[in-house]
Amino acid sequence: MIMQHRLAYGLFGPVHPIARRPRSNYWIEPQFVGGWRRADMSNVNELRVFIASPGDLAEERAELRDIERRVNSLFGATGQRVRVTGWEETLPAFGRPQGQINPMVDDCDVFVGLLRRKWGSPTGISDSGFSEEFERALDRRKRSGTLPEIAMYFANLSQGELDDAGPELNRVLDFRRRLETERLALYSTFTTPDNLAAQVAELLSGHLLGILLARQASEGPVGAITASESMTTNASTDQLEDIDEGESSPDSAQKQLVEALDALRGALTGSASITPLDNDRLELAGVALGRDKSPLRTHLVNRLYQRLDGLDLIGAEFHAWVRTLLTDVGEHPAVADRVVPGWFLLAGNEADRTDKLVQFATEEGLVGRGAVMSLYRLGARPTILWNDAAIEATVAQGQPNLAVDLWIAMLNANPGHSEVTNYLLQDATIDKSEATEVVTKLIGRILESSDLNDDSRAFLDATIQAFAGRPDDLARRLGYSSDAPGPWRLILGQIENLGSTILNGLANQSYNREVKLTVTERGLTAGLLTDATLKSLLFERDEDIRGLLLAASAKNAEVATLFLALTKDRPTGKSVPTGLEGRLLADSTSLEVLERLDAQSEYSNAPWEALTYLTPAKLMPSARRVLIEDAAELRSSLRERIGDEENIISYLADDRKRISAGLLSRNVDHMETDVRLVLTWFKENALQGFIADQDWHILENTIITSGFNLPTDFFDAYEDVSGFSSAAKFLNGPLGPSIAPVLRRNEIAWFREPAEVWYITRKERTNDEIEEALYSDLPNVRIAAAQSMCDRLDRETLKSVLEKYPTRQGQYWYNVSAILDEHLYAPTRSGS
Repeated sequence: MIMQHRLAYGLFGPVHPIARRPRSNYWIEPQFVGGWRRADMSNVNELRVFIASPGDLAEERAELRDIERRVNSLFGATGQRVRVTGWEETLPAFGRPQGQINPMVDDCDVFVGLLRRKWGSPTGISDSGFSEEFERALDRRKRSGTLPEIAMYFANLSQGELDDAGPELNRVLDFRRRLETERLALYSTFTTPDNLAAQVAELLSGHLLGILLARQASEGPVGAITASESMTTNASTDQLEDIDEGESSPDSAQKQLVEALDALRGALTGSASITPLDNDRLELAGVALGRDKSPLRTHLVNRLYQRLDGLDLIGAEFHAWVRTLLTDVGEHPAVADRVVPGWFLLAGNEADRTDKLVQFATEEGLVGRGAVMSLYRLGARPTILWNDAAIEATVAQGQPNLAVDLWIAMLNANPGHSEVTNYLLQDATIDKSEATEVVTKLIGRILESSDLNDDSRAFLDATIQAFAGRPDDLARRLGYSSDAPGPWRLILGQIENLGSTILNGLANQSYNREVKLTVTERGLTAGLLTDATLKSLLFERDEDIRGLLLAASAKNAEVATLFLALTKDRPTGKSVPTGLEGRLLADSTSLEVLERLDAQSEYSNAPWEALTYLTPAKLMPSARRVLIEDAAELRSSLRERIGDEENIISYLADDRKRISAGLLSRNVDHMETDVRLVLTWFKENALQGFIADQDWHILENTIITSGFNLPTDFFDAYEDVSGFSSAAKFLNGPLGPSIAPVLRRNEIAWFREPAEVWYITRKERTNDEIEEALYSDLPNVRIAAAQSMCDRLDRETLKSVLEKYPTRQGQYWYNVSAILDEHLYAPTRSGS
């Protein structure tokens, strides 16, 4: 281990609180920190390291060169960096070669010497280049008292090498004895290049962390967020009380960090430490005290979370962790995709926790976005933002208003249509409710400010127009966004006021399905959809859209006739959805005409299908014969009329069987033989090598109308049939118990996963089974299990599950911890 030289005392000497922010926030300062300078880069502090060695350590020198990248990847975001220099930087020139190297020695903050067997060649002034460099660095440090830090590393040598030392190795050994006797510098031994690199990396990381702590002491808590630092408006800071960053005693947080630093000093200097080296805590502190407010690494956060009960944090560490949590939320709108736990940190009562979120919500980027998303999703309405009385009173008197200023700060950090506007409009409706009055009043106050950005101003102006019954501009600004339920609620609440152009645009989009269905229904009812829009909708493979179209068709024969005409002009690459033509014919054509069309038709079953809707009882016997006799009567008739066109005949016969099965599936007065006929028809299709979506729908409808219990082994032979993958869409219906066993035993993960989700969410599953599923290698199964546990278990039992989850031997996943943590500790409207 590195031995401590008398001049290199106290790399992390005794620390003490030097400043106290309101409500128990201590910060610490080392009494001595290694040298550093501000480089010519903005807000970057550079630690210059010189590597000195003879020529037999090329591999080690190369390894140390890579340290620059490794250390900078950890500390670069904090505004600190390392620059490694050595004789490799010199270029051929006139004069003594060592004269070009010495300026780098004179300019370094840390001198790292490496020796193995060689001592080096004379320079004209000294007996080796290494010796001249070392003495120069030593003389400089004696004069300055601190700089540069000198650390020597000697290669471990075998006894055979020592016994046959030779002149150069003897010089190396004499030098080492001099270091030990005179205690001139830190020194250590190394075994391999990797071992050397690890030791030097620890040394340099310690220096950089010390620099951060020194800057923290002189500049205040870097990375800490306060209302005055976060807000970009004219809110007065005394209007917002300081927020306590956690429940820990400042003395205990300070003590823990001091112990971590003391352990690092012990590791670097070889001195004894009462605590082991805590790399995770040191990394937490290093990032927390950095300038860039960078998020913590996901692995680091989750390791620290496992020991959170015994971990006390200083304010900057609290902020770094919560900012990482909110970054994860901002980046992953779906709870299932989040991997950072930490809601536990937001301790205190409901108001305290939501007020903390408000402060983070004024930041730009993912942190602010995550804070606002959390406020919205958790249904939180902190008084600091929603105090109606304060909004009226202070603005009326021409005084600054904290609530308004905070909203402006959030809107400026997230301009235009954003999570902030969605949160602002979360409870607003077109009705004159109390919540709507508060929102409209608040928006009016916000718009009075000259500090609001133009994009947000335009969006809020459009919102005011929507409240006044003119929603088109707001709809245009939302585009097809699917993540704005607040503004969309305001628009869809007065859908009758939307213009035809906007309505058709929204019906044609595919990004926001809820809006698409709503405006399609409105457009069909009011007759506002253009032919182009209707044609697009008619060729979509969406059961809900099809249901809306058929409902409109059934109500109005003229609409059905229009739809039928539009299907004749097919877009390139599109085909009329199966069964649609028959339904439209039934709604638009008289029985007499349909019977004539059926008698004359040679290449279409659509007229016969239409008749099954108009006269189902009359055609039921024919449908049964079609299924029993494999459409023999139709096949014979077609051969007489169109000759030996077997492909066409087979296609039309199979289609007639589909129509017949569909008719039987709609019969609420099912006979058992009808069910058997449909099941046989489905099996025959499967054995032919393809199961169409329409086949699944007919089978499902048969089970629903008949109440028949499908055998659990019904699908056993069909898992390799093309189209069987669609079975997953029917898991949550009556086919589920028969589909799930087949899918669950499939070796392909994406095939198996939906069935495993279905299985683990059944109410008959035990708590033990669900807890075991938390460790599944299928992501959606873990998520479903975690959410099931949240629904089933009381708080104390769920806490115990969360505590032991990462401790079980075997694989565990961060998103499970994040889901359980948020359910237990995230602030909600009613409290947790």
